[in-house]
Amino acid sequence: MEDSDKVSTVSADARYLAAWSEVTARITQRQNALYIFMATSGVIIGFAFSMKGFPVGARALVLLAVPLTAYTMALLNEKHNQTIALLRSFLALCEKSSDKTTPTLRDISYNWHIDFREAALGFRRYHDRAFAIAIAVLCTIGLLTLVVPRLASKGFPTNLSDVMSSGFIISAAFYLAIYMMFSIVAMLAVWRTAVYEVESPIERRRRIQPGL
Repeated sequence: MEDSDKVSTVSADARYLAAWSEVTARITQRQNALYIFMATSGVIIGFAFSMKGFPVGARALVLLAVPLTAYTMALLNEKHNQTIALLRSFLALCEKSSDKTTPTLRDISYNWHIDFREAALGFRRYHDRAFAIAIAVLCTIGLLTLVVPRLASKGFPTNLSDVMSSGFIISAAFYLAIYMMFSIVAMLAVWRTAVYEVESPIERRRRIQPGL
């Protein structure tokens, strides 16, 4: 019984500080998602560029890992965004609920005071735009790494019927569709800025269902 009471009596200050620590960790992990994508894509593109003796199909499969990595890191980036948004909502609720005898925390709240919240949201957009630009640039470089060496070695096809009979256009169109789909979806995922709501989930639920 005593252990149960100890677990349930966590101070509000401890929860507030723990939430801030989690926000800091999530911001670091969100930045790492961009760095991991850039480093991994650079390795993939460099490896594909060195595969000069391999068939173009093998290089195409290797380079497909670039947009796939972009999509994976974009999902992780969005996960961290949503978690940070929820944590900041919790922090804002803690700040709103601070002791009336010490209103300073409410007056200078980074999480819900409009002067701080809007500025922080504007700065956050730089990360989203940088991530989207990195995806666009590296996916384009990956595609050029596949196309340019082939044109340099074999030149442009002079007989269209030979290209059609070999199925080059059909396979290239299918590959390009998959490549572009993952690239565009990843860019859209990181371009959409997370919304930090002033009203916390608890406040919203109490407003919708006052009896709770």
